[in-house]
Parts: sequence; C-alpha cells; structure tokens
Amino acid sequence: WNLISLDLHRFDTMSKVNSNTYEYVDTANATDYQVLHIGTSTQDQSNELMSAFNRFYVEAQALKGSDRSSRGGDRLGHQRTPAFIHALFRKAFGAQNVVPRGGFTDVGLNTGGEKRDTAWPL
Repeated sequence: WNLISLDLHRFDTMSKVNSNTYEYVDTANATDYQVLHIGTSTQDQSNELMSAFNRFYVEAQALKGSDRSSRGGDRLGHQRTPAFIHALFRKAFGAQNVVPRGGFTDVGLNTGGEKRDTAWPL
C-alpha cells in the first residue's frame, strides 16, 4: 500500500471583471507529490484494513479542544494532512505509538479561512 500525497502547494490568485467589479479567485495548486509507503497486505485483508482506517479516522475527527492538535509529538491530532492520513493507515496496519510526522505544506482551513481546493478539502 502507498499513499500518494499532493505536496508543494503554491498560492495563486487571479482577478476578473464580473458585473463591472473585480472578483478575486484564490487557489492552492499542488506542484509536486510524495509517495508514502504504508505496508503490504493480501487482497483479503483490504476490507479489514479500510474498516480499521475509517474507525481511526472517525475517532480522530471527534476530538475536541487541545486533543485536536498533534503538537507535542504524542497525539494523532485531527488535521487531514498527508502525514495524518499516513499515520492512520500505519495504525490500521498495526503500528504502535503512531503520530503524524509533518513535512507537508499546510493548506488547511485556518480561522476565518475558506476550504482549499485540494483532493481532500481540509
């Protein structure tokens, strides 16, 4: 199993005339990708692994307050970054003490921001 992760996002903005006013369009464009190895399995194990991943994903998304952050290096957090998804898959494969390792461009939804146009809106 491999996770193909968009990376090196570049912020682009364009403007266009719309009804005699300017309209601005902001986008985050990935300029590269990374392949993160997860593990190997048989075809028969695929459904079980996906079920485990989905269970871990739902648990992480339900976190509240400071538990939502992976800061400190001892928690999964809940940010849907490639490193977070990779960590959940590794956990589904049975890895212990798994935390996201970071290293990807942050294109997440920040306070007051709008969802980014990525494959998995963050």
